Amino acid sequence: MKKINILEPKLFKKEKKYLNDCLKYNEISTYGRFIERFENRVKLVSKAKYGVATTSGSVGLLLALKAINIKTNDMVITPSYTFAATTNSIIHCSATPLLFDIKENDMNIDLNKVYEFLKTKTYKKGNYYFHKKTKKRIFCILPVTTFSIIPNMDEVKRIAKEFNLKIIIDAASAIGATYKNTSLLNYSDLVVYSFNGNKSVTSGGGGVVVTNNKQFSKKVMLLSTNAKSKKIPYTYEDIGYNFRITNLHAAIGLGQIENLEKILYKKQKIQIYYKRNINNVNFKFPTLPTWGKNILWLNFL
Repeated sequence: MKKINILEPKLFKKEKKYLNDCLKYNEISTYGRFIERFENRVKLVSKAKYGVATTSGSVGLLLALKAINIKTNDMVITPSYTFAATTNSIIHCSATPLLFDIKENDMNIDLNKVYEFLKTKTYKKGNYYFHKKTKKRIFCILPVTTFSIIPNMDEVKRIAKEFNLKIIIDAASAIGATYKNTSLLNYSDLVVYSFNGNKSVTSGGGGVVVTNNKQFSKKVMLLSTNAKSKKIPYTYEDIGYNFRITNLHAAIGLGQIENLEKILYKKQKIQIYYKRNINNVNFKFPTLPTWGKNILWLNFL
């Protein structure tokens, strides 16, 4: 049986040049000239003030949850249809995924069901809402941009405001996407991108957490670098992780994202081709909402 890859990365000349520079200057670990350049380019594309590059989008989600100070047994609203990393990140924080079904037309979380649940199955205590059955605090909503299709972020933000929820967007495959021609960060606290080998823009392995909140950014950076103190060598401010991207991966990511428009243009051409040539009435394409710039990561039926 022939294996069909989800996506094969398209690599350009820049990636090879930047990798050769890494070898030339012996910058192959978590120190090097390409990490900050990669972060800056992602910040520019996502219109973010701050960005921290990590070893993967999966750990980026974990660090984003840590940055908002999630507590043990807190509940996080998220769709039941997503990659395992979304729910894994919640469980790794000793929190509880609160799973909701998706809508058939765009495969994003059904916000009507979320709102109905919060209105009928929760109670308010102090500044927060708690699940009536388990007594757990509902602290965050974590929507996923399914195949890079953007959810109704106006509604997400409205629900979050009414029920005092933090918002983290799992935008793993959605680099370059916008909502109503504005940054996703206008509707969230943090956004997490993946640059895994099968994404439209790849660093081989890596992710970036972007935010407009300086304290959240500092927390993500601290935890991703083993929480090492900058003041006294070999002292630590917290229990951290070795989750910083390497210069080698950042070099690939920089070369890729510098060709972002070329990559996205080709993706759109493929999407148009399929829609023109697949006419079987038994096949149905997703309905792409008009509010977002949706660059499909994968074409699907």
